[in-house]
Amino acid sequence: MPLQSITKSISRRFEKVLLGIVLVLPFVLLAPVGYHLFTDRKNDIQKIANELRSETTDRIEENIQFYLKNTHFVNQTNAAVIESSQFEFINTGQLNLDDFQSLELLFSRQLQYSKQINNMYVGSLKGDFFGVEWQQRQENKWTFIMNEKIADRFNRSKSWKILGNFDPRERPWYKRAENGCKPIWSESYVDFSTKKPAVTAVYPVCDRFNKLIAVLGSDFLFSEIDWFLEELKEENLEAGEIFITDRSGQLLTTSTESKGNQTKLIKATESENKLISETTKYLENRFDNFGNIKREQLEFKLNGDRQFIQVTPLTDDYGLDWLIVVIIPENELLEEINTNIYSAIGLYFAALILAMTVVILAVRWRLLRAENRYLQGLANLKDDFFDAANRFVPHPFLQFLGKSIIDIELGDHVQKEMTIMFADIRSFTTLSEKMTPQENFNFINSYLGKISPVIRKYGGIIDKYIGDAIMALFPQPTAEMALQAAIAMQHQVSDYNKYRKNSGYQPITIGIGLHTGRLILGTIGEPRRMETTVISDAVNLASRLEGLTKLYGASILISGETLFKIDPSKYNYRCLGQVRIKGRNEPVSVFEVYDAEPEAVVNIKNQNKADFESAILLYNEREFTQAKEIFQKILQINLQDRAATMYVERCEYYQRHGVPEEWSGIEDFN
Repeated sequence: MPLQSITKSISRRFEKVLLGIVLVLPFVLLAPVGYHLFTDRKNDIQKIANELRSETTDRIEENIQFYLKNTHFVNQTNAAVIESSQFEFINTGQLNLDDFQSLELLFSRQLQYSKQINNMYVGSLKGDFFGVEWQQRQENKWTFIMNEKIADRFNRSKSWKILGNFDPRERPWYKRAENGCKPIWSESYVDFSTKKPAVTAVYPVCDRFNKLIAVLGSDFLFSEIDWFLEELKEENLEAGEIFITDRSGQLLTTSTESKGNQTKLIKATESENKLISETTKYLENRFDNFGNIKREQLEFKLNGDRQFIQVTPLTDDYGLDWLIVVIIPENELLEEINTNIYSAIGLYFAALILAMTVVILAVRWRLLRAENRYLQGLANLKDDFFDAANRFVPHPFLQFLGKSIIDIELGDHVQKEMTIMFADIRSFTTLSEKMTPQENFNFINSYLGKISPVIRKYGGIIDKYIGDAIMALFPQPTAEMALQAAIAMQHQVSDYNKYRKNSGYQPITIGIGLHTGRLILGTIGEPRRMETTVISDAVNLASRLEGLTKLYGASILISGETLFKIDPSKYNYRCLGQVRIKGRNEPVSVFEVYDAEPEAVVNIKNQNKADFESAILLYNEREFTQAKEIFQKILQINLQDRAATMYVERCEYYQRHGVPEEWSGIEDFN
């Protein structure tokens, strides 16, 4: 037999043996892999449960602390004003509640800018009581409240409510302050007006001898955080539960409990939700009482099903002591883990098939070389495709939709709360008219190349470029990163202007508007042409705020909703009043943040801030003569204050032409 025939015969037999091994070996290996996946499932459940309940608890604690801190901040602000010479407190050591105009202006302003607070009030050592509470938040309407003792001294032309036979000194929140001159929380209770669970931030006002003069109070309703708990449950715990109790076991709020009216707080053990009541009974049996509970991760069985629990104390510097309880049923985790196991087995099969294909191709080495070159070309093409796609569709956008660029379909969407930013170059049309088309493109790309990295540095997602304008989204729970990005962008423009000046180009200025709200991210178009977009009234409002920067002469404007999502003590800002924009009935509080301004301008605006905001309140009360005098005084110090100039012009206009009967100081902008 010729040597060539012998070689071919051996080669064919070798191929058959090798192919047989390749086809049989994967199934032999599959058995231990499947066994390993199912036996390790218990450890996976424990690990996922620990991570999920810790992450959920941390998010709840962060958000609630953010909401509650602002309530005490409002009390401190009110106390600082009341303790000033305006109320003769420093000179006399007694609180004078006869100056109702100042009290009305103070409380109504604070309530407008702190809509998470239900009402705020003050009770004096003499038994006087005065405050303000929301009547219709959406329409920005409030009611003044007082007791009979001071009713005859009040301006009855305004919305008011008299509390008969009401002595604040007998109320629990007042008595709570008699133990010392430090801010503190009241016990939880059901609010008389709203029939909702509430808690009061108490602030004692004392003289220099630490003698109690009066007590300030601001009420916080637990219903203000209901939407957050409901959204968190929908995202992470479809079959689980979240609830908050005090140390006596009273139920304060839950992620699913009925939000109807209440006459008193109920025990968590009496909840109609069986998961809540049974979990609470388990905790009582284990710890004797809720006062012994520290941060714990526990397990118990309900109807034969294991429940994972995390109990975390929620405390602060003002005596807060609640318990956050997160419950995760094991069945919910099993469903996810089983899905992952089946997916892993499916991927394993796919990998085995791929491996067999590779080995078969390796046996037939001539085909393998051509196939490898083809596959390498596909891999390179895929990388190039995804790199190109990411430059047109932001990758984080696709992550929100849970899709890849290949899988995305028309109509995919998701709802999120985010901070929206609009930034635009001032007088760009005038500037561009002096340039050729090529110079226009060079300038815009140069500018965007400086600004865009700043947005990404602070976690922003650039949704789109609109000529020289930028629309960006900041998905973080607070608006801190968005505002810091805006300030950094203004600093970057200042550095960019140095380059433009040295190159013989005209400097530029930009305006930035920020608003925080819920929006819909998704895809629109038709099957052969679609794009990602954002749909929301919040987007329109952010754009309008950017447009108002030109009117107010401001570099950065934010809405009241955005102010509520930051720590205001970190920034230099002032209130510019309320506006109503086209297509939106509810007024918007507008604030100027001037941290990016030169240091001299920041100092002047801080110096004039109290006068400026007092003048706006007088303007809203139709006291145009007094308001105009204050604004003119501000202009004598800072002639470049465009907002003060605008208010002087408005005061003069209304002095000449009068105001409509329904006018409330809110300016309409179309």
